[in-house]
Amino acid sequence: NAPTGFFDVEALKIAAGKNDLEIVDVEPVLDYRKSRCFAFAESANASGGSWFLGFLVYDRRPGQMHYYALRRDERYPGVWLKLDSQLAAQGEEHRNRRLREEDVWRLYEASRQEFHAWLLRWYPVLYRPGAAKEVCKAVAAEGFEVSEERSLRALRECGWIVRNTIEHMLVALPEATSRELLVKFARPSEADMRSLLEAVAWNAVAAQSRIDEVVRRRIALVQNDNASMSLKKALSFCSWEPRRAATLLALQLQTGSTVEALHELCQALQLARDDVDRAEAILQLKPSVGDMTEAAKLLEQTGTWSVTVAQRVLRVRQRFPRVGTSVALEVLRRNDDDPHASCEMLANYEKQVQKAVAQAASGNLLAGDEVAIAEAALNAADWDPNVAFVSAKTLADSAQNTRFLIRYHGIQQFYPIEAVLAALTAADCRPQLAASHLVGEPVDYRSGWSQHRLTRTSALGGAHPERPRPA
Repeated sequence: NAPTGFFDVEALKIAAGKNDLEIVDVEPVLDYRKSRCFAFAESANASGGSWFLGFLVYDRRPGQMHYYALRRDERYPGVWLKLDSQLAAQGEEHRNRRLREEDVWRLYEASRQEFHAWLLRWYPVLYRPGAAKEVCKAVAAEGFEVSEERSLRALRECGWIVRNTIEHMLVALPEATSRELLVKFARPSEADMRSLLEAVAWNAVAAQSRIDEVVRRRIALVQNDNASMSLKKALSFCSWEPRRAATLLALQLQTGSTVEALHELCQALQLARDDVDRAEAILQLKPSVGDMTEAAKLLEQTGTWSVTVAQRVLRVRQRFPRVGTSVALEVLRRNDDDPHASCEMLANYEKQVQKAVAQAASGNLLAGDEVAIAEAALNAADWDPNVAFVSAKTLADSAQNTRFLIRYHGIQQFYPIEAVLAALTAADCRPQLAASHLVGEPVDYRSGWSQHRLTRTSALGGAHPERPRPA
């Protein structure tokens, strides 16, 4: 019943991890050539890096339980150091000594019985950032990029052996991407299915031959474009994740883009949450709005991600730039998706708001002021009729009150409605604060304001209310 020492080793792993070191668990294999210990050493020799430090040896034989290290001296090829804190018994050779690499494996071979009885364990020890840099350097040598964080994740997946990790990233991941691309692209897109079914009055049986033709064409595209370079380039844009890279390549094939456009396609996919059809719609709409983010926002607001519907909204906005998407969609629905008729309805709606402002006026508005007030209220409400009429009346009342306060303060200067509206916007629609902004000093109405609320005569020629006496 020899103690396992399990918790001792786990404690060492935690301590090592805090210093960017990794102590790797490996199964004891009697033939060193088949062991992962040998694979670590061979990988380090091939890369020439200092990421592999050597082996932590746990000797659990009764009466000798202790740790010692077989340290690889990366300064000199093939040179190792045995570092053992136990003193050698009388007549034994010194435990601390310099070894050649063949001596290390002879030592391994001489410990077969202890390995078999699990009385001796060799733990490879490596420096994580150094191993990650080796992977990054190997990938960069192929003309691609990978982050250190992604390299570390790949190293964990491949048991921390650098050579295996590089092969995994440059060979296995492109092969997995190729398979995923077939899964994602060798089928009709949503737009293809819709157009095919609409062409035959939604008769699925009648559309079967055309669907088969689309699938054959897509499979041929995948096979013709399945180059190792494009697979790796797509992986480098997608953090070396095969499924995401396959989605990116599917978008490239669907849009007929070149490999040089992968960066832009990757941005579209991010905005479309990895949906190929929606990403294609973003790319189609982008020339009309000039910005990919705005294109994605508008398409999402349509609810259907339809480029046709979004373009109708843009045609309405050519005449009314500030109209909200939901309002534009509702107006289009009421006018059989005709942008011209929709614009006429919005023009009539704008006149109704102007009329409501004129009716709310009580003398402190000039002719034409209702146009600016109605426009400001409509824009602030995104042209929502449930809000615009109330906002227009409130804004008209606030504008009149602001002008009255200025006159009441003894200022004879006339302020155009555009200046008054700008001041109200800055003052959160509070007339006294807006008047103070315009005048450049605090406007104090005190008790006279209540009198104004009752009489509210014109500041443009009507009798000025008598100033209240100081309290």
